[in-house]
Amino acid sequence: MKNLHEMNRPWLIVGVLAGSLAMTGCGESEDDEENSSRGDKTPKQGYVLTLDGSLQEKDAKHIYEHRVTLSVAQNKPVTLNYETRDGTAIAGEDYEAQSGSLTFAPGITRSTIDIPILGDEVREPDEYFELHLSDVKNAKMKPDEAKAAITIVNDDNRPTVSFKIPQQSVSEFVGTIQVTATLSQQSGYPVLAELKKKGTAKEGDDYVIDAPST
Repeated sequence: MKNLHEMNRPWLIVGVLAGSLAMTGCGESEDDEENSSRGDKTPKQGYVLTLDGSLQEKDAKHIYEHRVTLSVAQNKPVTLNYETRDGTAIAGEDYEAQSGSLTFAPGITRSTIDIPILGDEVREPDEYFELHLSDVKNAKMKPDEAKAAITIVNDDNRPTVSFKIPQQSVSEFVGTIQVTATLSQQSGYPVLAELKKKGTAKEGDDYVIDAPST
């Protein structure tokens, strides 16, 4: 009987150790699953981002959509204020001034601000205005991301110069005749045209050209 009792002891000890190890392993798996679940409910800090933009001026009023993004979707609404400011482009002449608030609903990372552009047919230099962002709530914004420069790119062709009446006939006794030159469209630049004379009439003997007037 003694030998049988001693032979059974190791088996009992091994059985207890095996059960203890199995229980410890199960406990670690439950903790990992709980931590993973808790992490999924906490989104990373979001940052509001915007970049400089550009657009073609076009020949009539149209809408420019400027994109503003959120780096990471949030579980709360993200709000901010915005306003346009003049650069070389002037509100009321080149674009319509805008101001207001923008909201990113939970889960949304992209939104746009609509700005009316006052296109025309005048050839002029490229111009820009600025869009300023402020008062961000439930997100952050880096200082260099709080402003965007928006360039209006001129897309008008150079105007052409022509005479209003290409050919005229007048009496030799008429004291003065007016010849008018016109532009095909307005220009934001000074326009210079070279005047060339040719024909059988001689300047000084048959006619004199006065200084051009504008």
